[in-house]
Amino acid sequence: MQKNTREIVRQYLISKGFDPNHFNVRQNNWVIAKWNQKEFDESIHIKPGKFGNMGEQMDKLWAEIISDRLNNKITTIHPIQRAMGIVPVKYPEFRGPNILLLVGLEESSKRDTNDGFEGGTIGVQFLQWGTDDTAEAESQTGIIAATGARQDLDVDGQRSTVSQTSKYNVTATDADLTVPVTLKEAALYNKLTTGIAHARIQFPDFALTAGERITAQINELMANLVV
Repeated sequence: MQKNTREIVRQYLISKGFDPNHFNVRQNNWVIAKWNQKEFDESIHIKPGKFGNMGEQMDKLWAEIISDRLNNKITTIHPIQRAMGIVPVKYPEFRGPNILLLVGLEESSKRDTNDGFEGGTIGVQFLQWGTDDTAEAESQTGIIAATGARQDLDVDGQRSTVSQTSKYNVTATDADLTVPVTLKEAALYNKLTTGIAHARIQFPDFALTAGERITAQINELMANLVV
């Protein structure tokens, strides 16, 4: 963090009544990408499920893609389209806004303390795609215009914890969504129906058609913010 930026953050925390020397943060990083389904399936060998390998395989793939860009090479499959929540400044075209919802943060706290959280849930487990381009706001309660059924990350993707990072991965094709469809939003939930939304992202239009695959990766890091 640059010195000037650090001081701005420090003064902002003080103005809000926080002690800047004892502040925690959750960094929510989304990656949405569209691929040619045939090329993807032939190149990337994903085993979905709770004890699968989707997270590991996608992290490896993105490392190869970034290396290709830095070295002006093509050594692996590249997405047709992508949008990322937090990326290096040198790749502004990847950026896409994202937000943790207040209802989701409250539900997370209730799970941690076993304080009346929604019974029957086992954490953040489902992802819902949507077609509304309304910008995110922390006061929202979930997806705005849902399309298709919510996907179970333990079936169609993977969720895991690596050190202090919660990692959620999912993939969908025309077998999961009625195509053609233009996807513009996604949200994480704790139940297959109803339930509490944890986070929502709104991204540039992704026009999904037959023979294409879309992937979503969400990395949520919990850390102490040193300013």
